Amino acid sequence: REGGYGGRSRRDLASSRMMSKVLKDPVLIRNYHALNPDSSAIGAFQIMPTTLPGWFEEVYKMSFREALESSLKIKMPNNYIQHVNDFFVFYKKDPILTRKIKALKKEKKRFTSEDDEYHIISSEILKLNKKKKRGLKKMRDIIYISNLDSADVQESLARYKLLDYFDEFGDWAKVAGSWYAGSGWVRKHFKESMLHRNLSEERIDYYGSKNTYSGKYTYIKNILINFKKILGKDVNSCVPYNIS
Repeated sequence: REGGYGGRSRRDLASSRMMSKVLKDPVLIRNYHALNPDSSAIGAFQIMPTTLPGWFEEVYKMSFREALESSLKIKMPNNYIQHVNDFFVFYKKDPILTRKIKALKKEKKRFTSEDDEYHIISSEILKLNKKKKRGLKKMRDIIYISNLDSADVQESLARYKLLDYFDEFGDWAKVAGSWYAGSGWVRKHFKESMLHRNLSEERIDYYGSKNTYSGKYTYIKNILINFKKILGKDVNSCVPYNIS
């Protein structure tokens, strides 16, 4: 697809056409204080509490721990160290919980609802989901108090990471998939053909929540449709899919 960029780099095209129109479109409403009750995702771009520290360090070239300590020291001078420690305890525990839940879900598929093992495993998954959800909420609350999720920070992280994904994939469908499901999923599982199907995807939940959310390809298609609405005639250069 290199030839379709008119001699301009992918990053130049992304910055001038997509980022300027989509991220700064006056029609869009930014809720920088949005907090997802199920995943604990933060702000206008729904950045996960476990993701924010790494992206913050990439963008600002400084230690997130030091930034968190400095901010909380002002906000709550008497117990800021405890909050910083609490944050990083779960920051380290979260991927361990994720792996355990994933392994149990795989094991659960070996049984049916008529088997005792099925219900034992389901109960264990529920416990781990609750533990994970509590930890994420704690992390989210600490970030919120620290103001390290300010509007400026959110905009900087979103712009940086979207362009980072675009540099890797050169495809906004894959960028959307990376944002929603992780770049690892895109590298291993993304299929362009799925975007052209009339999908009836199963909705997903977060950690056993009652609320459900769009399936991956449904989300990607909705993003591309919005691109068309915002980008107008520029969309053909940025979105090489016939999506409707």
